Amino acid sequence: MPIYLNVVPQAQLDWAQLTTLIGETNSQHVMDVSLSLQLPKGQALTQEQQRQATAWSLTIGRPTITPSEQTYLINLRETDRLLPGAFKQWQQVIQQHPNRLISCCHF
Repeated sequence: MPIYLNVVPQAQLDWAQLTTLIGETNSQHVMDVSLSLQLPKGQALTQEQQRQATAWSLTIGRPTITPSEQTYLINLRETDRLLPGAFKQWQQVIQQHPNRLISCCHF
């Protein structure tokens, strides 16, 4: 189940919050997660942040998604949090309700 996690800050990117979100994402131990970051207009990463983004395999800009029924795009703010096991729970819900539209807002 490929997951594209797209981080979209509201105004200015909070790097510390993004670091926490990436840590929470990595702790999910789900192999097929792609990370992308939409930088706010006029904001750029420092060289150190660029190095860290590369280490995280974080793509800057819109994610390239191959459409599929088994592909999920999740848009989050860097200030959002992921509970332990969130992706596995999401996968279980999708498997139990394969033909229904399920919103993470209600999940």
